[in-house]
Amino acid sequence: MAATIFWLKKTLKIKNSIPILAQKNIKNKKLNPSSTGSIIGSVLNTPNDANKNNPSGQPVQNGRGQGQTSNKVSSGNGVSGNAGGSSGSAGNGQSAGGGPSSAVPYRALTPGTSWQWQLQDPIDETILDGIANPRKMYDIDLFNVDAGVISRLKAKGIIVICYMSAGSSENWRPDYGSFPASVKGNSLGGWPGENWLDIRQIGVLGPIMTARMDMAKAKGCDGIEPDNIDGYENNSGFTLSAADQANYNRYLSVQAHARNLSIGLKNDVSQIALLEPSFDWALNEECYQFDECGGYSVFIAHNKAVFGVEYAVDPAVFCPQANASNYDWLFKDQDLRALPRISCR
Repeated sequence: MAATIFWLKKTLKIKNSIPILAQKNIKNKKLNPSSTGSIIGSVLNTPNDANKNNPSGQPVQNGRGQGQTSNKVSSGNGVSGNAGGSSGSAGNGQSAGGGPSSAVPYRALTPGTSWQWQLQDPIDETILDGIANPRKMYDIDLFNVDAGVISRLKAKGIIVICYMSAGSSENWRPDYGSFPASVKGNSLGGWPGENWLDIRQIGVLGPIMTARMDMAKAKGCDGIEPDNIDGYENNSGFTLSAADQANYNRYLSVQAHARNLSIGLKNDVSQIALLEPSFDWALNEECYQFDECGGYSVFIAHNKAVFGVEYAVDPAVFCPQANASNYDWLFKDQDLRALPRISCR
């Protein structure tokens, strides 16, 4: 498979009735490799060991470890349930609620977890080797990584999360033919080959997404990172409401938990409080750049990890804030290769 590069897309978001261009990060996308470059100075590309219990609150450059030489609910499509006393409804006779039961059957991600996010290139399995912290997580692409890599990471005690887009169709994925034209909307920010999905049509999308979750389970993933689950805030081509989005996101949660997979709330900052009961952890891109990190405290209050990345803000600026909030934040290039990786703690 040709090498891919994932890049950041921005859209228009209205906040407090004031239009703000590029207010919200939506997606890491593919670009021609020749058109991309690091935004991080070469001084940050030198890997070092990381100390998870960094008391200073300052960022720690880290790459490969020291001494390393190498860089239960129904599982059917129609579900019902409760999430913190709230529930939703969707088209095609589907309804979705539900959150994790009190007896968590999957490997929980808690604050203070060392983690790595790599969505392209052969996975560097050594990035976290020199970190003493026993709580570790890798977030990698569901389709592009084979079960052998996942098995080796898990043998080290690392929780493996598998990335999948749940709110868009991507014409380079092997299951692209499963998406009928009726569920495909506008292009995501002009990126060819990818389109927003009509998340109201759970009867159509449900079997596709659950098949992906089945693949994740079969490969050995411990959980999933569903991307593009905030289409209602974007120019999707459909008239999507916040209730439509919450219902679909809860549906994904119920289906993941039915397979003993954890699930993270990816971005969708406007519905953090509403959806926290249904999700096991959170992942955000650039909330410090756009001043929208505060809502994630509800996850921390329930001992659920909050992961995040910044691509442009100086780590010396955001790391003390992230550490004080008990968030687990990284500074990386937007292409999300193995390196560079700077961890706040």
